[in-house]
Amino acid sequence: MDMLTLEQAAGFCGADCGNLPHAEITGISKDNRVVKSGDLFVAIRGECFDGHDFIKSAEEAGAAAVLAERRIEDVSVPQLIVADTVKALGDIAYGYRRMLGVKVIGITGSVGKTTTKEMTAGVLSRKLYTHKTLGNLNNLIGLPFSVFGINKSHEAAVLEMGTNRFGEISRLSEIACPDIAVITCIGEAHIEFFGSRRGVLRAKLEITDGLKPDGVLVLNGDDELLWDLKGKLPFKTMYFGVENSDADVFGSLVSG
Repeated sequence: MDMLTLEQAAGFCGADCGNLPHAEITGISKDNRVVKSGDLFVAIRGECFDGHDFIKSAEEAGAAAVLAERRIEDVSVPQLIVADTVKALGDIAYGYRRMLGVKVIGITGSVGKTTTKEMTAGVLSRKLYTHKTLGNLNNLIGLPFSVFGINKSHEAAVLEMGTNRFGEISRLSEIACPDIAVITCIGEAHIEFFGSRRGVLRAKLEITDGLKPDGVLVLNGDDELLWDLKGKLPFKTMYFGVENSDADVFGSLVSG
């Protein structure tokens, strides 16, 4: 991560912070056990924990400031107060991403996301200094941290996006602002949340919500639901396939 000023972070997320001292943020953390000096500690509430309980510990570990939903007494470092720290985390990541000139490839789909991410990053890294999503940091909390892993020396970034509800990929795409968006396929993963494969299609197509106006959408031409969209989308669209010979990029399976 490249350095952010506290003022920039506060501006990105619209935090209520009063008069801020000048401070430099050199990292972002949500775990007080791994906070490093100069980090912005993000207090996130979960079902079984509340990150606000660990703000004092984060300060003692060297946090430069905290992002929280309520002000904590007896904390001397600046506190950026917001209504929702997860949303604010994404807002800061969006602001940070916009500071960078890196080209971003966003990848979603019912299956094959991680494999496609790894293969894409592997090819790009032959010519470009490339960042990629580490592990499964592909949700509303994880993707911002994947974005913070990008620095000004990177030339490309490959970011994975997952979901189990409508609206999530839309938000992830808006944060990542991809130059190229890829949908691997439309399957039945999490179909209980989307009702049908057409519901899954609708959710996956949310990746276009943050796609740059001159961006490219890459779709699986072997998937009948995606192929049915040919010529119907307001983006430059390219299809790949190994069964559909009418795809823009057509591969053959070989053995031996």
